[in-house]
Amino acid sequence: MITLRQVLKNIIHGQSGLRIKAIIADLENTYKQLQKDISINYAMFEVGGTTVYFKIPSQDKKIFYDIVVWFKSQSRITLDTEFKVYSNSPFFAYNLAYVFNKEDSLLFPNYYPAIFIRQPPKVRNPLEITGFDKHVYAALKTISKTNLEDLVKSFETKSEPNVFNFEEKVKETDYLKKKGLLNKS
Repeated sequence: MITLRQVLKNIIHGQSGLRIKAIIADLENTYKQLQKDISINYAMFEVGGTTVYFKIPSQDKKIFYDIVVWFKSQSRITLDTEFKVYSNSPFFAYNLAYVFNKEDSLLFPNYYPAIFIRQPPKVRNPLEITGFDKHVYAALKTISKTNLEDLVKSFETKSEPNVFNFEEKVKETDYLKKKGLLNKS
């Protein structure tokens, strides 16, 4: 399993100092744009950790992605906390699902088409760098200073939400495009 520190180190590895600052600045700017529309839908303790469910909007805020993160902690998150993640955003699926799965840090691997898990992203991530997409970054930034025990208590009377697998999210997106509610790009 990987830690936040390892992901940050992977982003830094092989990049110039200016490029790293640009990557982090872009992630931060996107987070600030999305911040008020990010929701934590559920949190629960599981064996050895805590699972947190998010809804994170696309940048045009017309579609929301399911992001689920499991932390190997039941109190607080640090840079050395191991974690697993699920995201049905296309960028994550195409670029990072294989790499996270290889590191045993992918939640719900059966929610992706098998090719995403078995075949390296030779074109989109040929160096197989474990990094963040903007939606996962936004989820981690949102939860970074949260006490997990208090968060779980706040959801004690709620039910675990349904999460779309990648193919269901693609169908939803295609439907919204056909209805003219999303750009066709």
